[in-house]
Amino acid sequence: MIVNYPLLTYPGLFISIILIGNPVSFSTFWLAFQEEFRFSEIAWLFAFVVFTDVCGDLAWYYMGKKLRGTKFGEKIHSKIPKADIIAAHLERHASKWVFLSKYIPSSTFTIIFSAGWADMPFKKFIKTSLVAIFSSVLVIAGLTYGLSSGFTALEAKSIFNRIEQLLVVGLVAFLLINFVFGKLITRYLKKKDTHEV
Repeated sequence: MIVNYPLLTYPGLFISIILIGNPVSFSTFWLAFQEEFRFSEIAWLFAFVVFTDVCGDLAWYYMGKKLRGTKFGEKIHSKIPKADIIAAHLERHASKWVFLSKYIPSSTFTIIFSAGWADMPFKKFIKTSLVAIFSSVLVIAGLTYGLSSGFTALEAKSIFNRIEQLLVVGLVAFLLINFVFGKLITRYLKKKDTHEV
């Protein structure tokens, strides 16, 4: 279906993947795996999804970069919840967040726009973005292939949503544990330094 009507399908997929993200990529691979498996078609689709994600990241990054300091940009920036906190945190941990934006549901626009807004160096941004995109599309394609062989479309979509939710819960737990241990280690080192003096 995807390959049969490329003039209708690919422009719609391009826009949808940029605006919605991983759920559209998942659905696209799902449809592709429902047809007779042809490696060349799946490889083309993989390349198309990666290309689309790169275009989306570049669009959001440059939008953040170019709109900084304009009235319209300030208006968009003010609509992002806790935008100043995100921008300040991005300045310190930009690569981590750009990478995670591909794995945290519905976060790509906010994080990538904020990376551009915070004036993250382009080389650092594009390297991190390419690794994140390639790995996330590979994970989505693999999950879709695995789920498409044993589940209906609704069951697979439900499982995919649960995996995304578990990823967010795991990420939050990791960040909390990292924060707590960081504070404990900092306190321990400060006490150790004061006892040595």
